[in-house]
Amino acid sequence: MKTLLKSAAVTVTGAALVFSGAMLAPASAAIDVKPQSADARLAAAPIDVTRINVAAMSGNSAIAGTAMGVRVGTVANADVRLLGSNGHAKVFVDVYRGSTRLQSNLQIAYLSSTGYNWADASFSFRNGWGRGAFRLANVRVTWYDGVSNYTVTDGSYAGGGFSIRSDIRATGNIRSWSNSSRKVAKITLKKYNTNGKWGRYKTKVVLQRKAGGKWKKVKTLKLNRKGKVTYSFRSSKRYKYRFVVKGTRTVVGGKFTTRGKS
Repeated sequence: MKTLLKSAAVTVTGAALVFSGAMLAPASAAIDVKPQSADARLAAAPIDVTRINVAAMSGNSAIAGTAMGVRVGTVANADVRLLGSNGHAKVFVDVYRGSTRLQSNLQIAYLSSTGYNWADASFSFRNGWGRGAFRLANVRVTWYDGVSNYTVTDGSYAGGGFSIRSDIRATGNIRSWSNSSRKVAKITLKKYNTNGKWGRYKTKVVLQRKAGGKWKKVKTLKLNRKGKVTYSFRSSKRYKYRFVVKGTRTVVGGKFTTRGKS
């Protein structure tokens, strides 16, 4: 069978990484300083995390390998006065799936009294961690003010969630005959599993044809336990066809278009 042309549905949890105003910014940007007395050092941290944005580095949440890169952007208010003349602060989080901690002590931001700061980090998501909803939680700010070390937990922030789903691939075609109106549609679907192998994917697909510049439904097809389906139908005209797969919480969707008209 021919490999169909794929246009996958892409879902990325988390907004684009934006740093401005009084928010913690990359090393090249300035950080606004909010006045605060030295007596408040034990009551407030030099970094107040307001939001954590998480997204796949490729822009596509579908995993099809042993690991994939995930980008983390931290938005925060910062007060370098709490760091003294030679201090620094770090922000750490843990990666969770539900209540299960998958990775600990991931550093996502750094602030120093000397002006070297960053708030854009990344980590490697492992295929064996599973599929579905994940989050960065248990935010901890540690800092040194030139005299003592401190640690606080910051629970008042937004974001931190992201999703990872299995990628899919398809092979298939629409077979037609020049002396007949009969056509036969075939498709086989596979998804990438947590064991690192491509396996059969039993689901439903919608067969569509393009007419008048618009895609119109021909038939909803149910794949068998081997992830395959064959559908015979008739049409006196030649059209361009595609198979549409709806995404789920754990598997991406996609549109697989046939080459040429049938």
